[in-house]
Amino acid sequence: MIHTTKGRGMEHFRGEGYLCGSVESQRGQFRADLFGLFDFVVLGERCTWGVQACMVASGEIEEHKLKMVENTNLKKVFTAGWGVYLICFWPWAKEAKRHEFKLFQLEPYGLWRQIE
Repeated sequence: MIHTTKGRGMEHFRGEGYLCGSVESQRGQFRADLFGLFDFVVLGERCTWGVQACMVASGEIEEHKLKMVENTNLKKVFTAGWGVYLICFWPWAKEAKRHEFKLFQLEPYGLWRQIE
């Protein structure tokens, strides 16, 4: 059973047939997201997506959305043709919602769209 939001996100996209890879680097005591934005990358036949994973709890979604929109690398990521996503899971304590998630896509003009 996978317990981290990153692991759960990668499991979801792999189940949809995508290739996924972790891109966080371990720097001493903390982890650094790729370009300050992503926990993992998703590859499909004609797509490359950067994905940040978090919990659906106490403001984490809005915190992550704001952090991503304000990131100075975001424009270069969009210019390269990448999609930008945020996948959010319910805490494990919420047994009934264990397999539920929210998926958001960031549009190049800065607006978030909920997909699932």
